[in-house]
Amino acid sequence: MITLALVTLAATIAVPNYQTMIQNNHLNAQTNLLVSTLNFARSEAIKRNVAITLTANDTNIWHSGWLVAGLGNATIRSQAAFEGDTTLVANASLNTITYRPTGFLQGNTSASFSLCDSRTGETGRTIHVSTTGYINIHNLTCP
Repeated sequence: MITLALVTLAATIAVPNYQTMIQNNHLNAQTNLLVSTLNFARSEAIKRNVAITLTANDTNIWHSGWLVAGLGNATIRSQAAFEGDTTLVANASLNTITYRPTGFLQGNTSASFSLCDSRTGETGRTIHVSTTGYINIHNLTCP
């Protein structure tokens, strides 16, 4: 009986922590997916010496997926929509990011993304891309 009580107590503590760990890992994986795509687009622009464009599949709704395209809008890589309830939205209704052959963002403006899931509080991420192409990631308090 005591063993059963201890197992029940351990389960009530472990299950919520396990679910939080799964959600955090899912959020980190999606953050890493966007960052790796941004780095890929930048490196392709430098390597190919052409402008490379990253475009959301749906206007300013980046969690619906995106395309990386090069010269003549030829698709280099595509990303399907995120699974689950995660939202990825860019600042200022940003639908396209273009890297110049120098690796800098076209238009001398930075880009910022907010990534949140169904939880509220400090569980989201802000992914900021500077005009030079450098990427910073910070925690975000989601609504």
